[in-house]
Amino acid sequence: TLASYRINTTSGVGTVTLPAISSANAGDEIEFIDAAGNASANPITITRTAPDAVRGGTSYVINTDYGVVRLRSDGLRTWHVTSEVVT
Repeated sequence: TLASYRINTTSGVGTVTLPAISSANAGDEIEFIDAAGNASANPITITRTAPDAVRGGTSYVINTDYGVVRLRSDGLRTWHVTSEVVT
């Protein structure tokens, strides 16, 4: 399953919290898109729900304009980056 979210940070930085992996199936994907092209000035921070991890850490930042990241649940404890688009 893929869920896609277009984030607009025109008026300021954005923070998004991922759902707990316990509520996702292994292989579920979430995609975040800098819809307004402002991430270099107003970054989008994607944080995890504890004790889960994002790429082995606690967060992932989109800081390039029109950047896109797709994350996949391993069904255990980590959201893995499966693709990144930076312009």
